[in-house]
Amino acid sequence: MLKKFIFMLTVVFITCTVSTTYANTAANQAKSNGERLLERLANFEETIDSGEIMAIDRHYDALSNEIKKTELSIGKVSGKSNRDYLNNTYVKPAKIARERVIYEVSQYRLLLIIQDQVDEGNVEKAEANLEKLERLKKRAVEIKNAGGYEGLPEAVEFDLRYTENYLAGIITPRGIYISDVDLEWESVTVMNDTNETVDISGWYLISEEGNQRYDFPEGSTMEAGYYIAVLSGPDAYDGAYEQLWTTSYMWNNNGDAALLYNADGELISEYR
Repeated sequence: MLKKFIFMLTVVFITCTVSTTYANTAANQAKSNGERLLERLANFEETIDSGEIMAIDRHYDALSNEIKKTELSIGKVSGKSNRDYLNNTYVKPAKIARERVIYEVSQYRLLLIIQDQVDEGNVEKAEANLEKLERLKKRAVEIKNAGGYEGLPEAVEFDLRYTENYLAGIITPRGIYISDVDLEWESVTVMNDTNETVDISGWYLISEEGNQRYDFPEGSTMEAGYYIAVLSGPDAYDGAYEQLWTTSYMWNNNGDAALLYNADGELISEYR
């Protein structure tokens, strides 16, 4: 009888030891995966701050895989409070960072599909996906406003819209037109959606509210698919695709229209 009791006690002891060892091993594995996830997250956030949507897309799936791996290991940890702590420490911040760019990555990947369709001459599918892109953009605004996510570098939005405008111009050429006006940043973007370089010497841009005029200098040209940004305000500068208007403020932030005229004084494009 005593032998049986000792045997049972030994079995219980071994079982408890094995269970404790397994629990400790699971917790340690989860923490190890979590630390690797935090390292991946730090790199991902640096990539976001760079504003390079191509790089963000390249790191997006790697972060997602690391999140999944960490979640699976945390699921093996005993105790809900322990799992909650690990998820809040490791998984939650990584998911927030991923959700911060999920719509931009989706737009970028859709634009790559559209690019392939344009190259293949499949205009109908490309046009359908441009419409899908519009819905995606609207949905992104709604979700981000509701979720209060931290904003992204301006370069991300600029690159996406530049690519979109370029592809849209190939599908349905719009000639030379004003694609964007940022009143706060004193920036007007003029796109060339034709298939050739255009000389815009003598063309001019008007700020309707104050009737201020910017004349494109002699020798100004726009290559096919490229843009010129006309900049004003204290931070304005000249660049490869930027032209300095003035360091004074020219646009009314409460509402102003931009008008583009050719050298013959014909209205080519307006943005309101």
